[in-house]
Amino acid sequence: MRTEKEIREFKDELYKIVAFIADNGNEDEFMTKEQRFACDICDTLNWVLGEETTEHFKSIDFLDYDKLLETIKGIEKRTGLSWKGPCRRY
Repeated sequence: MRTEKEIREFKDELYKIVAFIADNGNEDEFMTKEQRFACDICDTLNWVLGEETTEHFKSIDFLDYDKLLETIKGIEKRTGLSWKGPCRRY
């Protein structure tokens, strides 16, 4: 398991990279999948480190947890499967 110090240092370094690209890059550089993923990782690490509340992290601004649950309900209704069963992918 990583230490809080290591996580915080990585998050701070990644945030600097993301911010530099956002502030100085063009739209093509800012909209890459790597940049979007790095932003998502920064958000996640903020939550892991307690810098973001769980409720806010689950909100539409970040994870949109309610939308995920709506999607699950549709799949369950369509397939008869339950998301609380064993996971085949992970």
